[in-house]
Amino acid sequence: MFLFNRCQRSDCELFAVHGEEYCLQHVEDPEACNKKLVAIIHDTKRLKDLNSSCITVEDIDFSSHTFMVCNFSESSFKNVDFSNSNFDLCFLQYSRFENCKFTETNIKYSVFAGSTFINCDFTESDIVHTNFLGIHARECVFNDSDLYYSNFTSSILKDVSFIDCNLKKADFVHSERDTVNFKYSNYEEARFQQDTAI
Repeated sequence: MFLFNRCQRSDCELFAVHGEEYCLQHVEDPEACNKKLVAIIHDTKRLKDLNSSCITVEDIDFSSHTFMVCNFSESSFKNVDFSNSNFDLCFLQYSRFENCKFTETNIKYSVFAGSTFINCDFTESDIVHTNFLGIHARECVFNDSDLYYSNFTSSILKDVSFIDCNLKKADFVHSERDTVNFKYSNYEEARFQQDTAI
Protein backbone atom coordinates (compact mmCIF):
# COMPACT_ATOMS: atom_id res chain seq x y z
CA MET A 1 0.00 0.00 0.00
CA PHE A 2 2.71 2.47 0.99
CA LEU A 3 5.49 3.54 -1.36
CA PHE A 4 7.80 4.07 1.61
CA ASN A 5 11.20 2.47 2.15
CA ARG A 6 12.09 0.62 5.32
CA CYS A 7 14.39 2.17 7.90
CA GLN A 8 17.99 1.20 7.05
CA ARG A 9 18.67 0.06 10.60
CA SER A 10 18.70 -3.73 10.34
CA ASP A 11 16.66 -4.39 13.49
CA CYS A 12 13.96 -1.77 12.76
CA GLU A 13 10.59 -2.58 11.16
CA LEU A 14 9.49 1.05 10.74
CA PHE A 15 9.35 3.02 7.51
CA ALA A 16 12.05 5.57 6.74
CA VAL A 17 10.80 9.08 7.40
CA HIS A 18 10.23 11.41 4.44
CA GLY A 19 13.54 12.44 2.85
CA GLU A 20 15.67 10.19 5.06
CA GLU A 21 17.08 6.66 5.04
CA TYR A 22 16.07 6.03 8.65
CA CYS A 23 12.90 6.34 10.69
CA LEU A 24 12.46 9.32 13.00
CA GLN A 25 13.70 7.27 15.95
CA HIS A 26 16.99 6.38 14.24
CA VAL A 27 17.95 9.48 12.24
CA GLU A 28 21.09 11.24 13.45
CA ASP A 29 19.23 14.29 14.79
CA PRO A 30 15.56 13.44 15.50
CA GLU A 31 14.71 16.92 16.78
CA ALA A 32 16.03 18.67 13.66
CA CYS A 33 14.35 16.10 11.43
CA ASN A 34 11.03 16.58 13.25
CA LYS A 35 11.31 20.35 12.81
CA LYS A 36 12.04 19.94 9.09
CA LEU A 37 9.02 17.64 8.62
CA VAL A 38 6.70 20.09 10.36
CA ALA A 39 7.94 22.88 8.05
CA ILE A 40 7.41 20.72 4.95
CA ILE A 41 3.86 19.90 5.99
CA HIS A 42 3.08 23.51 6.87
CA ASP A 43 4.44 24.85 3.57
CA THR A 44 2.96 22.18 1.27
CA LYS A 45 -0.80 22.34 0.84
CA ARG A 46 -1.09 19.03 -1.05
CA LEU A 47 0.82 16.06 0.35
CA LYS A 48 0.91 12.53 -1.01
CA ASP A 49 2.83 9.41 0.10
CA LEU A 50 4.37 11.27 3.03
CA ASN A 51 5.71 9.24 5.95
CA SER A 52 5.92 11.28 9.15
CA SER A 53 5.23 8.58 11.73
CA CYS A 54 6.25 9.42 15.33
CA ILE A 55 6.25 13.16 14.59
CA THR A 56 5.55 15.72 17.34
CA VAL A 57 3.57 18.82 16.35
CA GLU A 58 2.46 21.72 18.54
CA ASP A 59 0.85 25.13 18.00
CA ILE A 60 0.67 25.17 14.22
CA ASP A 61 -1.81 25.72 11.41
CA PHE A 62 -2.28 22.83 8.95
CA SER A 63 -5.68 24.07 7.79
CA SER A 64 -6.85 23.69 4.16
CA HIS A 65 -4.34 20.93 3.45
CA THR A 66 -4.85 17.76 1.43
CA PHE A 67 -3.27 14.56 2.76
CA MET A 68 -3.35 11.51 0.49
CA VAL A 69 -1.93 8.13 1.59
CA CYS A 70 0.09 9.76 4.38
CA ASN A 71 1.36 8.05 7.51
CA PHE A 72 1.25 9.91 10.84
CA SER A 73 1.00 6.86 13.09
CA GLU A 74 2.22 7.03 16.70
CA SER A 75 2.45 10.83 16.53
CA SER A 76 1.55 13.65 18.90
CA PHE A 77 -0.49 16.71 17.92
CA LYS A 78 -1.27 19.54 20.34
CA ASN A 79 -3.05 22.79 19.44
CA VAL A 80 -3.01 21.93 15.73
CA ASP A 81 -5.57 23.35 13.30
CA PHE A 82 -6.59 20.85 10.59
CA SER A 83 -9.81 22.67 9.69
CA ASN A 84 -11.01 22.55 6.07
CA SER A 85 -8.47 19.82 5.29
CA ASN A 86 -8.88 16.57 3.37
CA PHE A 87 -7.58 13.18 4.54
CA ASP A 88 -7.79 10.35 2.04
CA LEU A 89 -6.50 6.89 3.01
CA CYS A 90 -4.30 8.26 5.80
CA PHE A 91 -2.94 6.41 8.81
CA LEU A 92 -2.92 8.18 12.20
CA GLN A 93 -3.29 5.18 14.50
CA TYR A 94 -1.96 5.17 18.07
CA SER A 95 -1.53 8.93 18.01
CA ARG A 96 -2.47 11.63 20.51
CA PHE A 97 -4.54 14.70 19.62
CA GLU A 98 -5.04 17.43 22.21
CA ASN A 99 -6.92 20.70 21.58
CA CYS A 100 -6.98 20.02 17.84
CA LYS A 101 -9.43 21.52 15.36
CA PHE A 102 -10.85 19.31 12.57
CA THR A 103 -13.89 21.47 11.72
CA GLU A 104 -15.24 21.15 8.18
CA THR A 105 -12.76 18.41 7.28
CA ASN A 106 -13.30 15.68 4.72
CA ILE A 107 -11.91 12.37 6.00
CA LYS A 108 -12.28 9.16 3.97
CA TYR A 109 -10.95 5.63 4.41
CA SER A 110 -8.53 6.73 7.15
CA VAL A 111 -7.38 5.08 10.37
CA PHE A 112 -7.28 6.66 13.85
CA ALA A 113 -7.48 3.33 15.71
CA GLY A 114 -6.05 3.30 19.22
CA SER A 115 -5.59 7.06 19.30
CA THR A 116 -6.43 9.50 22.10
CA PHE A 117 -8.47 12.66 21.52
CA ILE A 118 -8.80 15.36 24.18
CA ASN A 119 -10.88 18.48 23.54
CA CYS A 120 -10.98 18.07 19.75
CA ASP A 121 -13.59 19.57 17.45
CA PHE A 122 -14.84 17.76 14.30
CA THR A 123 -17.94 19.94 13.78
CA GLU A 124 -19.50 19.99 10.28
CA SER A 125 -17.16 17.34 8.88
CA ASP A 126 -17.62 14.46 6.45
CA ILE A 127 -15.95 11.44 8.07
CA VAL A 128 -16.91 8.32 6.13
CA HIS A 129 -15.56 4.76 6.19
CA THR A 130 -13.04 5.83 8.83
CA ASN A 131 -11.64 3.68 11.64
CA PHE A 132 -11.83 5.00 15.22
CA LEU A 133 -11.62 1.51 16.70
CA GLY A 134 -10.52 1.54 20.34
CA ILE A 135 -10.00 5.29 20.59
CA HIS A 136 -10.16 7.17 23.88
CA ALA A 137 -12.03 10.45 23.38
CA ARG A 138 -12.81 13.05 26.03
CA GLU A 139 -14.58 16.41 25.64
CA CYS A 140 -14.83 16.10 21.86
CA VAL A 141 -17.44 17.39 19.42
CA PHE A 142 -18.64 15.73 16.18
CA ASN A 143 -21.82 17.83 15.79
CA ASP A 144 -23.42 18.26 12.35
CA SER A 145 -21.10 15.66 10.81
CA ASP A 146 -21.56 12.73 8.45
CA LEU A 147 -20.11 9.60 10.07
CA TYR A 148 -21.44 7.08 7.57
CA TYR A 149 -19.90 3.62 8.05
CA SER A 150 -17.28 4.90 10.52
CA ASN A 151 -16.20 2.47 13.22
CA PHE A 152 -16.06 3.34 16.93
CA THR A 153 -16.01 -0.30 18.11
CA SER A 154 -14.47 -0.75 21.59
CA SER A 155 -13.91 2.99 21.93
CA ILE A 156 -14.11 4.82 25.25
CA LEU A 157 -16.10 8.04 24.87
CA LYS A 158 -16.58 10.56 27.69
CA ASP A 159 -18.33 13.90 27.27
CA VAL A 160 -18.54 13.46 23.50
CA SER A 161 -21.22 15.14 21.39
CA PHE A 162 -22.74 13.68 18.21
CA ILE A 163 -25.60 16.16 17.84
CA ASP A 164 -27.41 16.14 14.48
CA CYS A 165 -25.05 13.63 12.85
CA ASN A 166 -25.58 11.03 10.17
CA LEU A 167 -24.78 7.78 12.00
CA LYS A 168 -26.05 5.38 9.35
CA LYS A 169 -24.05 2.14 9.60
CA ALA A 170 -21.67 3.69 12.16
CA ASP A 171 -20.48 1.02 14.59
CA PHE A 172 -20.39 1.54 18.38
CA VAL A 173 -20.33 -2.13 19.42
CA HIS A 174 -18.53 -2.74 22.75
CA SER A 175 -17.94 1.00 23.18
CA GLU A 176 -18.04 2.60 26.62
CA ARG A 177 -20.07 5.82 26.59
CA ASP A 178 -20.28 8.31 29.47
CA THR A 179 -22.25 11.52 28.85
CA VAL A 180 -22.44 11.01 25.08
CA ASN A 181 -25.10 13.06 23.29
CA PHE A 182 -26.78 11.71 20.13
CA LYS A 183 -29.56 14.34 20.05
CA TYR A 184 -31.19 14.82 16.62
CA SER A 185 -28.96 12.09 15.14
CA ASN A 186 -30.25 8.92 13.45
CA TYR A 187 -28.71 6.69 16.12
CA GLU A 188 -31.31 4.01 15.36
CA GLU A 189 -29.44 3.37 12.09
CA ALA A 190 -26.13 2.87 13.91
CA ARG A 191 -24.94 -0.41 15.39
CA PHE A 192 -24.63 -0.65 19.18
CA GLN A 193 -24.96 -4.40 19.80
CA GLN A 194 -23.23 -7.38 18.26
CA ASP A 195 -26.49 -8.91 17.04
CA THR A 196 -27.80 -5.70 15.42
CA ALA A 197 -28.21 -6.11 11.69
CA ILE A 198 -25.97 -3.96 9.54
